[in-house]
Amino acid sequence: MCLFLPADLQKLEEYCGRLGISITAVVAGRQMFEKAPVSKRYPQEMYYRLLAPHLLPEPLEKILYLDPDILVINPLRSLWEPDCAGG
Repeated sequence: MCLFLPADLQKLEEYCGRLGISITAVVAGRQMFEKAPVSKRYPQEMYYRLLAPHLLPEPLEKILYLDPDILVINPLRSLWEPDCAGG
């Protein structure tokens, strides 16, 4: 099952391009977790985030994972650039 049709992905790429944002589609095959326990509350797709370090391109320094049910109403900069020095 594909979550995006090619035409939908193309529209998303065009939209991101207009905003000056690059996007790279990463395809994770459903067979990776075909034997994982699933339920209505915990679908197979929830496991994909566990493989993010193995599926995403190598040169990434960091990622910010947000659950798909999060409504973002404020800037995310404080999550992306945390003060880890304790200051």
